[in-house]
Amino acid sequence: MERIVRTNIPAWYYLSWQDESAVLRLGVHVDFIAQCKVIPVTAPIVEGLMKEFSFKTFCGDFSLDWGFDESFKRVGEKDSFVEFEISLPVYKNKTDKDCEKCDGTGESGIEGIRCSGCNGTGKKIIYDAKKHHALPASFTLFSTFTRFVETKTSALFPQLLTVQTITQKGLHGGSLSAELSIPVVKWLAYKFEGENSVLPEVVQAMKSAYSKMNGVLSDFEECCSFYAYVHTEYGWLNLICIGNACDMNPGSRYMEDSNCGYELSCHNTDSPIQQLTFLAGLAKLYDLVRKDME
Repeated sequence: MERIVRTNIPAWYYLSWQDESAVLRLGVHVDFIAQCKVIPVTAPIVEGLMKEFSFKTFCGDFSLDWGFDESFKRVGEKDSFVEFEISLPVYKNKTDKDCEKCDGTGESGIEGIRCSGCNGTGKKIIYDAKKHHALPASFTLFSTFTRFVETKTSALFPQLLTVQTITQKGLHGGSLSAELSIPVVKWLAYKFEGENSVLPEVVQAMKSAYSKMNGVLSDFEECCSFYAYVHTEYGWLNLICIGNACDMNPGSRYMEDSNCGYELSCHNTDSPIQQLTFLAGLAKLYDLVRKDME
């Protein structure tokens, strides 16, 4: 089985991050869809996720809105890719009641620091994670069926990265990994000058994704909780998200040079929010590399 860490393979899907609307866009090549069977609702992985999270619907047909509870919205076809728009769920909802932690003031009691209970809004916030597993579970199903391909597509550019996700309750329930292709690693290694560099566009995508799902970032979170570092000698990428040592770092590698790709593995990615934040960052990386390839 060929893998993108060792050879260039025509793309069968891509991820893109839409900065203006803070949504993910997924493109699936028509050649892949043609050789991919419709995933039935009776598939064991589908039945397992439906039972665990009590989803209302499932569709495994790429000609329609796809996934659990229609998470991937089909928006059309472009350059031989069927495109889906993926809106990130809002996990924190502001109510009309005053925040109990700050009595509605929005202040923490420390000058310049907002109340952590309401993010400075002064209103009580309800956190609802249970009803928002449909999107992460859809990504898990999609990544399971699209990690490898046997039939090459007619795409004019290579598969730049692949993702693999897990959706379950409890610790590490938002875990994910990614494979970065040879072109991506070369881009990371040679795009920048100096031993280490930062990808501000990737950082901003992660911030936008996280704040859309979890509310306005605190001053500390805005400043110090998201990173995208590149070790340019080998093209190593390190991503960091809010959480207890929540990050993605190079895992397996075939050679310590930029002539092959490698796998990114996560650490302490416990929630769907963290997982989707990393996916936004990886999608933005995809956009940056594709732009320079055009």
